[in-house]
Formats: sequence, C-alpha cells, structure tokens
Amino acid sequence: MFWLWMFLIYWLLLFVASYIVTEYGQKYFYDEVTPFAGLKVGGVSLALAGFLTWWDPSSVNMVTTDIAYTAMLAIAGFVLFCLVIQFHASHALLLGPVTVVLVAFTAAMAMDSLKAGPRANLRDRPIPPQERTIRKSASSTVGIPVPKEGDEDAATEKAGSPEGR
Repeated sequence: MFWLWMFLIYWLLLFVASYIVTEYGQKYFYDEVTPFAGLKVGGVSLALAGFLTWWDPSSVNMVTTDIAYTAMLAIAGFVLFCLVIQFHASHALLLGPVTVVLVAFTAAMAMDSLKAGPRANLRDRPIPPQERTIRKSASSTVGIPVPKEGDEDAATEKAGSPEGR
C-alpha cells in the first residue's frame, strides 16, 4: 500500500512542477501554449512517476551509486519534454532534465523522511543531565611531563657532553 502513496506523491509533484514549467516556458519561448498541454503534462508526469516508483530512489544514492538511473531519468525528461510536450530540442535540453531531476530529488527526500517514521526524531531529543558525559579537552596537559627546575640544567649538560652526542 505504501507504493501507492509513493506513486501519488511522485505524480503530484511532477505534474505541478512540469505544468508550471510547460505553461510559462511555452508562453515565454513561443508566445502560446500547445493544445491539450495539461493532458500531455499529465501523461508525461504519469510515466515519470511510474519510473520513480519502480526505482524507489534515495536522495543520498541519486548522485552516488545510482547515478546511472539519474542519468536515465534526465534523458527521459529530455525526450518526453521534446516529443510529447513539444518543446524545441534546445529548450527541452535545458528544461526537461533540470525539472525532472530536481523534482525527483525533492520527492526522494520527501519519501526518505516518510520511510524513516517517528523513530528518526528520537536522536534529536535532549539528553537528560544524568546521561551526559563530560569530555576532556584535547589541549589539556594531562600526560605531558613538565620539567622541574633542576632538570633543565641536567638536560643541557648531557647534550653538551660527548656521551649525549
């Protein structure tokens, strides 16, 4: 059942962001929006949400171990923005991958926080005074021998003698 919520969150975030980018981008670049833009964006966001639900990305792994999937998502964003939403290739190359990857990263962070649940907040609780420990400073002088008054003369005499060389 969690996968259904995951799909709906991905789809909603992708639809809203893609619709805003499509509406303003096509008005800015072409002075009009293509017909049935809402249905086109709905289909594109539905396909991308299906891919993200299948992949189930983690926001940490999207830029490290799963970079191949992130690149595939960016390519899919370009192709869908170019062919389905009908941006010119140069405009789709800029708008498609950036929109899709940023929204996917944001949605992955949202899903990570939902998966963590309420137990993740336990680490942020204040520590009671009886459980606190006092750490010693790294600059403390414990363990460093302090020379006494008479030791300085003996050290200089020993360094100057032939035995000390």
